[in-house]
Amino acid sequence: MWIKHVLMLGSLSSALGACKSRDEQSSKLMDALKESIVLPRNIDGAMVVGDTDLTGNRNVAAGLPKQGHKRSAASGDVYLSREQFVVSFDSKAKIPAWTSWQIVDRDIGSVDRGNEFRSDDILNKFLEMRIRELGVTPEDYRGTCFDKGHQSPSADRTRTTRDNNATFYMSNMAPQTSFLNRRIWKDLESYSRDLVSEEGRKLQVYAGPILRDGREGIGRQRDIQVPEAFYKVIAVYADDRAPSPMGYIAVIMPNVTADGLDPLANIDVACDEQQRGGTGKLSTKWEDYQVDLSEVEFKAGVRFPQFARLKPL
Repeated sequence: MWIKHVLMLGSLSSALGACKSRDEQSSKLMDALKESIVLPRNIDGAMVVGDTDLTGNRNVAAGLPKQGHKRSAASGDVYLSREQFVVSFDSKAKIPAWTSWQIVDRDIGSVDRGNEFRSDDILNKFLEMRIRELGVTPEDYRGTCFDKGHQSPSADRTRTTRDNNATFYMSNMAPQTSFLNRRIWKDLESYSRDLVSEEGRKLQVYAGPILRDGREGIGRQRDIQVPEAFYKVIAVYADDRAPSPMGYIAVIMPNVTADGLDPLANIDVACDEQQRGGTGKLSTKWEDYQVDLSEVEFKAGVRFPQFARLKPL
């Protein structure tokens, strides 16, 4: 009987120790989360976290996109506000609902590409504590044959190493085929930087996914949704002192192979292109994917009322 009581006490002690350990871990995580909330209130139903106050963040100086009518559109429920970009993160799709950033001449320098993809601890802590969801890690993309597709490009933040490294947080990534990421998406990124460095323009850029219900996911939990396409809206200002933009560029680019195949249904082709590159029947010129802003709003389920009177460039 005595031995039985000792065993019971020992089990109880172990259980209490485990509970204490979990409580301590939870407490530390909560403290870290509190430190990461820079504007602890809801905006449009989303909590704001990050290392930079969203109020006054230049990366959303032209305004926040608004949720549209499309039911299957990405829906951000947390704003991640960083000095380098702002993300409206969709905790269900596990990708940015949209990413916003500004580009001026001083953003473009000579710092080398960091190329160190890493988890975004601030966002992941929020997801774990408030929504009971796992965050995204670089390992989620391993072996998937999808690129970790930058929304805000590395080359748009080359003034300092810190700025460039921030673009490699997984909060800034979405699954893209190598054809999209390394060809047509990259082509528009290069053109955008030329507008800034060669013509002295200021740009306000928004990028995001176009989702379709029922598509297969990737990652440890298979819950990172693979968009069928991506959009980009670029408001072009005459210079960094101009109060309003001259016009806009809008594109919708398909998240497909070089021959226009769905990568999820043709994974062998997607894998081969990721390893070897490849050409196909689709155009690699960004201009061939230009659309009117209204088409982006309709297909992506997001609105840009601040640009309603602008004309395409």
